[in-house]
Amino acid sequence: MWGLREALHLCFRRRRPLDYFRFLLLPLLSGIGVRVEIEVVRRGYYPPGGGQVVVEVEPSRSLRPLVLDEPGHLSGIRGFAHISNLPAHIVHRMASEALAELADFPMPPMALTMLGSDKAIGAGGAILLASMEYASLGASAIAQKGVGAEQLGSAGGRLLREELLSGATLDIHAADQVLVYLALAGGTSSFLARDLSSHAATAIWLLEQFLPVRFRIGREAQLVRITTEQSG
Repeated sequence: MWGLREALHLCFRRRRPLDYFRFLLLPLLSGIGVRVEIEVVRRGYYPPGGGQVVVEVEPSRSLRPLVLDEPGHLSGIRGFAHISNLPAHIVHRMASEALAELADFPMPPMALTMLGSDKAIGAGGAILLASMEYASLGASAIAQKGVGAEQLGSAGGRLLREELLSGATLDIHAADQVLVYLALAGGTSSFLARDLSSHAATAIWLLEQFLPVRFRIGREAQLVRITTEQSG
C-alpha cells in the first residue's frame, strides 16, 4: 500500500522514530479500517543503519471517515524510551526530563528499554510520548550527537505539552500523514490541528489533482480545522 510505505518514509525523513508510526499512527489508521501489524526485528541507528522491520498489511475494501471534532477527557499519556549500546542511565535521564515537562498531566511510568548488539545496530536512542484516547497527539525525539539526554527528553515533553494545551485532535505530523487515507475514505472527515504544515498543504493540493476529494481549511481560534469531502 503506497500510503503506508510513504508514511514510514516520512517518519524517518523527518526524524520521527519508528515508534511514532507503530504506537500512534497505526492505531489511528486502524480506527478507519486500515489493518496493519508491524514487528521490530532489529533497530538500526545512523550512521550504520541496518534496522529491520516486518510489516503485514491486510487489504481493506473500504475506509471509514475520521471525525475528531474536539478533544475528550485526558485519561493518560503513554511514554516509550529506548537506547541501544549505551549506558542505562541515559534512558532514565531522558525519561525523567520528559516526565518533568508533563508533570501537570496524568502519566503512568514510562516503558524503558535498553537494547544490546543482538537487538540493535549502532548506538542511539529515542523517546515517544503519546495520547491516543484523548486525541491522537504525539511528540518524539531521536538521539543526536552532541545533544544531551536531558535536552532530548525535555524537547519531547515540551512538544507534547504544546499539543495538549492547544486543544488539537491530531498533532501536526499525524495531520499531514493521515490525509491520503481520508482522501480515499467515504463520507466526510474532520479534525483539528495546531497548524497546517507545508507537507500537508502540498499533499492536499496533490490529492485534489488525482482523487474526487476536496479539502476545506478553516481557522477556529488558534487551531486549523481540516475537512475532507468526496466530490465525485
